[in-house]
Amino acid sequence: GVGRAGVVVVAVLAAAVLLIRRYGKQVWRGARSGDIVCTTVLIFLISLVVSKILDRSVNMLADDYGIALPVRLGQLISTTEEAMEAVLPLVAAIGLLQHRRRR
Repeated sequence: GVGRAGVVVVAVLAAAVLLIRRYGKQVWRGARSGDIVCTTVLIFLISLVVSKILDRSVNMLADDYGIALPVRLGQLISTTEEAMEAVLPLVAAIGLLQHRRRR
């Protein structure tokens, strides 16, 4: 069976698709025109994607391609990814405050 984790992944992906379809163009246009809330949303999303790529990159390079990065570089990538991930709630909170202030 799919299990709980599979159900959660499908639900998150479905929500992401719906949000992108509903608000994607508006956020993109807003960010391009200098809207601070839209810019914060894009920063959040880009940071989320980059942190996930960094999170998997070291293991993927080693496991899939046989490329072992120097230990220090692996540590730097891991530290950068963790820092980005740790800041995401703060970026989300800033975006929420910006949105509330605008109203």
